[in-house]
Amino acid sequence: MRLRHDTPDFDRARDALANGTFSSIHDAWREYVTQAARPYAYATYRRDFERYRAALARREWEEDRQENHGIRDIVPEFEARGDYWRRRAAPKSSVLFLYPRAGMRLRSGALEIDCGDRPEALGGKETLRFEPNETKRAQRLGAQSATPRAICFAERGGFITTDAISFCASNDIAVIVLGRPSTEIITIVAPTPRASAEIVRAQARATPVKIAREIIRHKIETCNDVLHVGVVTKAETVNASLWERYIRGAQECSASLDKAHSVDRILLIEAKHAEFYWALRWRDVASIGIWPKEWRHFNTRRTRILASGSRHADHPVNALLNWAYAVAAGRIAAELASHGACLSIGFLHSDLLDRHSLVFDALELLRPLIDERVMGFVAKTKFRAGDFGVDERGIIRVNREMLRAFGPEIIGGAKRGVGIPPVEFARAAEWTCKTILNNSGA
Repeated sequence: MRLRHDTPDFDRARDALANGTFSSIHDAWREYVTQAARPYAYATYRRDFERYRAALARREWEEDRQENHGIRDIVPEFEARGDYWRRRAAPKSSVLFLYPRAGMRLRSGALEIDCGDRPEALGGKETLRFEPNETKRAQRLGAQSATPRAICFAERGGFITTDAISFCASNDIAVIVLGRPSTEIITIVAPTPRASAEIVRAQARATPVKIAREIIRHKIETCNDVLHVGVVTKAETVNASLWERYIRGAQECSASLDKAHSVDRILLIEAKHAEFYWALRWRDVASIGIWPKEWRHFNTRRTRILASGSRHADHPVNALLNWAYAVAAGRIAAELASHGACLSIGFLHSDLLDRHSLVFDALELLRPLIDERVMGFVAKTKFRAGDFGVDERGIIRVNREMLRAFGPEIIGGAKRGVGIPPVEFARAAEWTCKTILNNSGA
């Protein structure tokens, strides 16, 4: 059959439109008209050109699909059902830390948790949902529970309904709220004891000297790394002689650990290292308005109050450090409990009634990271005398308004930073438990 019209060269028209020779399909049709003896009308030319481009795109897509073994064919399905898989396949931590102004309620038989003022850097607001059958199924299969072992609330704001408390109690989920001013932990729902026999036996068999030695060795190495980043990478202004003195002192302390045969000797080595360390942390404290003279400089962790070491702060920076350590201790306690460790059996810290010595042992691993956060906050903040309160004994506490600015540096928040990553607390607990098992003498 003889064609009534001349066939257009659509390949040339496509290339000309791609490289800018033609600005529109109409320009391509005008050239076609000048060269064809029996040209199509513009409407027909445009319709056939659109069909040509659609067929070409389908052919290219099919070739690409075959080259990728059909993967592209199933991607739209997963994209369309992204929310479905996120709700069911997203991994959940065994300890859930919530941000300020979080909430927990029961809705349609499931535990619904508003994570609070989650930082935008981590995705902003988030709501988690835990079904009762998730926990029961995990327990039946002997797998890690889909629901958390513990839920830890920040001290500022938030709500918990009685139905949510009942759900947590029936599903063995501990609910912990940091007390004010985070010097104690309030347990609303106590966790069912799930001590790991292996770890508890290892704690009982282990020689305290071995564990204490490894803890201080790890702490000194972390101090070296953190200070090196601040002094070398960030090029902070530091007295060269102090830096050299610290390096020599840290090396001497590390070497002395191998010769230490008692916990008391290891504590003396730690105290010696602390002198070099805090001498390098010296800094001026910026202020606005009336500011006591003795608060203008910070150069030591020790306090003159009741010969309590550093427990009762007599300087604002020490008050900030104490608050940060208390918050971190609560988080580490939850992580250690999820591993099944006995919190009362410590190695570096002596056994005392009602003290979780193992928590303070693990806290030593994170002190350099916490110090870096606190000192960074001090460096960029101008304080007022009203930011801190002083009681009749001279003990300084951080006021609530200051905690609103400072708290996110440690626990995270929507306005400043994202706090110390929760994974750091998990790593500290995991390292502590592994070190105990490796040095249990079994």
